[in-house]
Amino acid sequence: MADKITVTGLPRCLNCGFEAPLDGGEWNSAEVPPLGDLTRCPECGSTNIRGQW
Repeated sequence: MADKITVTGLPRCLNCGFEAPLDGGEWNSAEVPPLGDLTRCPECGSTNIRGQW
């Protein structure tokens, strides 16, 4: 059974460096089949995000 992974800190776009709280409303989302709903950077549109989940 896989362990739950926890990442701390503000979510940050690894492409442009944008940071904001996940619950602040700044982040967009993108539906990417078959992956589902992904967090998307409002500045550059990247889905390469790392941060607090």
